Amino acid sequence: MLHWLQSSLLALAPLVQSPVPPKPADAPATTALDRVAVLGASLSEGFGLEPEIGAPVWIGDVVRAAAKRELPAPNRQSSLLFFTAPRVFGPKAAKEALATQPTLVLALDWLFWFGYGAFDSDAKRLESFEFGLKQLEPFTCPVLLGDLPDMRGALTGVPQMLDEKQVPAAAALAVLNERLKAWSKERANVVVFPLSEFAAKLSGKDAFTLRGNSVFASELPELLQKDKLHPTVMGTIVTWIAAADALVRARKDVPATWFEWDRQQIYRRLYASQEAARAAKRIERQKQYEKDHPPPPPPDPAEQARKKRAGDGDGEDAGKGG
Repeated sequence: MLHWLQSSLLALAPLVQSPVPPKPADAPATTALDRVAVLGASLSEGFGLEPEIGAPVWIGDVVRAAAKRELPAPNRQSSLLFFTAPRVFGPKAAKEALATQPTLVLALDWLFWFGYGAFDSDAKRLESFEFGLKQLEPFTCPVLLGDLPDMRGALTGVPQMLDEKQVPAAAALAVLNERLKAWSKERANVVVFPLSEFAAKLSGKDAFTLRGNSVFASELPELLQKDKLHPTVMGTIVTWIAAADALVRARKDVPATWFEWDRQQIYRRLYASQEAARAAKRIERQKQYEKDHPPPPPPDPAEQARKKRAGDGDGEDAGKGG
């Protein structure tokens, strides 16, 4: 009887075991905004924007302000010194960005100093441009790459940031941009942002509409700094909107719903994001003021007593004289 009972319990054991736990849900798919890397020069670095915001800002801050979800800080491989040695800064930046396995590369002004600069001939200018393109070939993720704008207008900027010999002639500029078009057609991951067309709008005289934003002719001068080369904060925001527009139109895996398109709202978010930095600068300025203007030393008790005795003596003499 006992043997039969044991056998029956063993037979029922599989039926009373704890249910198999469900498999964990699959991890969310990687998106283009998960690991953004930025390659470029002064546009990407936010040259001249600090006085407007009260803290340093760069294109990575603008992208985070425009995104509708919290983004990790982009990998910053842009540099204000890029113009000094693009063949030195460029390969190093591209290599370091590649090592982070980016899901999106923003290279809005990456090509600028590979095409601009003092070259002995247009052939050497083109060779430099090819070198810049070559650095991007290892990337397989989406690459948002700006073409070359005509910035000849900056020759009359204050201060003058470009020299005549650094600016390619119109024909040479056209050759470089055509080369970019041919190069990008062979690479499905590359999205060309027509920065040349957008820069022409910024330096023009006609109003335009961009993703629901009306840009009035009267405000166009306010979108470029006085050097006529670098955009202001709002100029940088509308440049980003134009670039993001090119990206979402070209990539189905980057939907427009990921971004805020209202430029005023992006500006508010960008400004708010830098409040901690502004507060830190205020504290720093206060500390420096206190260092430069120390309070007077406390009064010397002995000197105070001496003055009091001297004052009392004057009073006694005055009473005797009366």
